[in-house]
Order: sequence, then structure tokens, then C-alpha cells
Amino acid sequence: MKRLMLIGVIVVVLIVGGLVFLYLSLNRVIRSAVETYGPQATKSEVKLGSVNVSPFSGNASLSNLIVGNPQGFKTPSAFTLGAMSVSLDVRSLLSDTVAIREIVISAPEITYELGPRGSNLAALQKNVEAYAGAGAKDGSGTPQAQGGGKKVIIDRLRVEKSKLNVSVGVPLQAQSTTVVLPDIEMRDIGKKGQGVSMADVVEKILEEVNRNAAKAVANVDIKGLAEKARKEAEGAAGGGKGLGEKLKGLFGK
Repeated sequence: MKRLMLIGVIVVVLIVGGLVFLYLSLNRVIRSAVETYGPQATKSEVKLGSVNVSPFSGNASLSNLIVGNPQGFKTPSAFTLGAMSVSLDVRSLLSDTVAIREIVISAPEITYELGPRGSNLAALQKNVEAYAGAGAKDGSGTPQAQGGGKKVIIDRLRVEKSKLNVSVGVPLQAQSTTVVLPDIEMRDIGKKGQGVSMADVVEKILEEVNRNAAKAVANVDIKGLAEKARKEAEGAAGGGKGLGEKLKGLFGK
């Protein structure tokens, strides 16, 4: 009898240990995937602070996601996301198409940096479009091109409480201002077909963010910011005139 009880206790301990290992492994796997495939898609540094996954409820939260800028831009980052929550159907993880009930991205801080060759957000969108299209053209479905081969269907995706930092200038004398962006809400992503890749989802989000950012920037006195940066650059010691001329060229002044 005691032996049976001992065996039972051992089995319970093994099950609990296995569940804990699964829980911890999922967190590590997701973080590793984000920090591996994110840079491949955006051509920039991507860092994720923490992941908290509940494998049985299908709920997950991610915090402190930082997406850097592509090469050639000077601001520290393009996106910093305070928090993101995900709710999905756990059973669908075993299939080729994952059913996601909801994704909510809360309080992201977005930087719109305008340079001689365009904005950082446009550059990011172009990079992600190329990444998402790479696998679509050859049908390879490779992890590099399709974010792991899995497809997703998303019932609801919401980006809320976004702030946009508009940065104009050159190193040492950049000027910036902050505006609030309207919320973004998308529904039934991937429902028309067999689902979409996560790269396609990121592309859709960037497209909407870029559109909202462009509208917001249209109401910002960009030339005023550039003029202020130009004057400060010209007044700076050593090479000031050259900095001012760069800003003049940025807006054809």
C-alpha cells in the first residue's frame, strides 16, 4: 500500500514538474522566436523584455518589446510596446492554423523619424513586406520567410493609446514633438483564406500605423521643427553650417 502511495506521489510530482517545465519552456521559446525572426523581418534590432504564457487558458502577455530602427536612422527605436495581451484557442496550436481570439497592443510609443530618404516607418514596412513576400513567391513556407510556417486567423486586433514622437533633424540637433494617434482595430484577419503568416499580420499593423502616422504628421509643423533644428545646428560650434545645409536639403529649402 505504501509503495502504491509512493508511486502515486512520484507520478504527481513528475506531472507537476512537467507542467512547470512546459510553462517555462514556452516563455523561452516565444521570446527566442521574437528576437530571432523579428530582426530578420524588420532588418533592425528586436528585444522582448518578458513573456507570460498560460498554456491551458490560452492567454499570454508580453511586455517591453522594443523594435529598433533600420540602418541609417538615428533615433533609439521605432516602437516601444509597454504591454501586449493575446487570447487564443489552445487546441488550434496542434493544427497548421492557430485561431487567435484577440490581440491587444496597449500604449505603444512610436517614433516617426524623417530623413533624406524618407521615414523610418516606411523603411520598416518595406522590409517586412519583402520578408513576408519572400516565401509567398516560391511557396517555400520556410521559417525565415513565413515566421515558422504556422498560419493564424485573428478575430480581433486592437492597438490603443498610441503616442507618436515626430523627429526631424540630423545628429546633435534633432527636434521632436509628440502627438496622440487614433486607435487601430482590425477584425477577421485571415478568415477569407487559410489564414495568414505572422509576418503578414505585422505588415498589416505597420501599414495602418504608417497611415495614421502620416495623417498625424500632416498636422505637425514639420518645416518649423526643421527650421528650429537648422538654426540650432548653424549656431553649434564646429560644422554647424554643414548641419544646417543638410536640413535645408531635407525640405528643399
